[in-house]
Amino acid sequence: MVGRINYFRQELAKKFQFLQKEFHNYLINNKINKVEGLQRKVKRNKQIDRERQIQGLLQEEQFQNIGIIFIKMDQNQQQNHNHNSQDQLIETTQELNKQQILNFTEESQANQMNQEQQNHQQQEEEIKVNNTSEIQNYKGIKHFLSSTDYHYPIANINYHTIAVAPMIDITDVHFRNFIRLLTRYSILYTEMIHEQAVHHNIRGPQEFLRFDPVQHPVVIQLGGNDPDNLAKAAKICEEIGYDEVNLNVGCPSDRVQSGKFGACLMKEPELVAEIMRKMKEACSIPVTVKCRLGVDNFDSYEFARDFIKTVSEKGQVQHFVVHARKAFLKGLNPAQNRNVPPLKYDYVLRLKQEFPHLHFSINGGFKTYDQISDILKQENGLHGCMLGRAAYETPWLFSDMDRRYFGKQNPGFSRREILQIWGQYGKLVIQQQPAISIPTLNKPIINLFAGEKHSAKYRHFISDRANFVKFENYEVFMQKTIEEYEQINAYALDQRPPGCEQADNSIVEAILQSVKNEQISLNQKENSQKQQDVIQTE
Repeated sequence: MVGRINYFRQELAKKFQFLQKEFHNYLINNKINKVEGLQRKVKRNKQIDRERQIQGLLQEEQFQNIGIIFIKMDQNQQQNHNHNSQDQLIETTQELNKQQILNFTEESQANQMNQEQQNHQQQEEEIKVNNTSEIQNYKGIKHFLSSTDYHYPIANINYHTIAVAPMIDITDVHFRNFIRLLTRYSILYTEMIHEQAVHHNIRGPQEFLRFDPVQHPVVIQLGGNDPDNLAKAAKICEEIGYDEVNLNVGCPSDRVQSGKFGACLMKEPELVAEIMRKMKEACSIPVTVKCRLGVDNFDSYEFARDFIKTVSEKGQVQHFVVHARKAFLKGLNPAQNRNVPPLKYDYVLRLKQEFPHLHFSINGGFKTYDQISDILKQENGLHGCMLGRAAYETPWLFSDMDRRYFGKQNPGFSRREILQIWGQYGKLVIQQQPAISIPTLNKPIINLFAGEKHSAKYRHFISDRANFVKFENYEVFMQKTIEEYEQINAYALDQRPPGCEQADNSIVEAILQSVKNEQISLNQKENSQKQQDVIQTE
């Protein structure tokens, strides 16, 4: 017996030594792989830095030259209807790139920047001499949006027929750009931004609150309870270019309540009125309120009526966006607060009847065209309908909004074209922000095929990060996604919105140009900082 025990002990010891050796080898190989991965990453970052160093010093001059090319091309199109202008632009741009890289020298950065400033002034003079009217078009918009044929509705929003609700972690700059591929005229809202973030964000308000001009008309939603700070924040938002400022008086989350803003403010209509009055005095763009019908046990029609009466009269508010259900401040999370409290559309319609001089937009539970059309019947007198989760969960619904509710032509893109455009967009964004996560870029398009056959396979493919790593290039990744889905549902890929035989590509140029302009702006900031560093060292 003792001999058998010793035998088993020896066998176990051998197996333990073997496993220990294998585990040691695994750790070594894993460490080697990590080191090699880091080395590749460092090498790639060095290459990117080198390219940016070259391109950053030349980008502004190149950008201005391209502006001149666009103007000349527009003139040629008007005179000769030259269908080959796109090829000429590409060839000319390539020649400019080659010429500028050949002319790049190893002079000091300060001298290079001075030279660029001189070139910039000369080119501006050339544009002024050649065509005074064009310079208004090409310089009138900060981000060079008018280099395309895209024209968006300009400020002073006087209708809110259809709007995309503000949603935390959803309605970011990428989601809003995506929605613009589906609808030009629907109102877009930002995520809720606290007024303290406007004033104290380390990036500064201009960068923190930036949005692409193609997103107009766009509304920024603010949160907070300090009238003076909110008034200052509203003024900043107006200066940055937002079309409207909206105050959040409807969010019931614990985090928002701890800051004493959101839905809990419905219990303090006098404070809300003071906030709105000061915001309205601080800026000239519309200032609106998004609220619920009540909170907790304060859920009678009379409570909602008194809130509207106080805020409209003392706060001078003309437009209320009402989520047609009350909020529970305790016991329910935000997701449950969007579904558990019953909808009371009749309360909102009664408010409109009692306050016919005010504008009311309704929000909550709208998922189909029939529901939207029914609530927006003329006899109801509502100003508009806001969609929240439907915009994220079934975004294709917005592909026919412009025709149905604005009497305008839909952008007309098929899902295939949208994915192709999104591939180009994502590639540019990654070049500009190498640290951006792939799920962030995929999130807007994750439900593009909602309601179609095999949509789950599409979601699974683009959600699997391994697929992106395999192709590395985001544009190629989107093309592979198209090829995968084409095998199982080609009809859904190529289906266009009603009444659209072809798409309006001007909006594509505008969206992509916005991303390029942001990169140019970043390069200019880097160059300016480098110039200051050189001056300080001298």
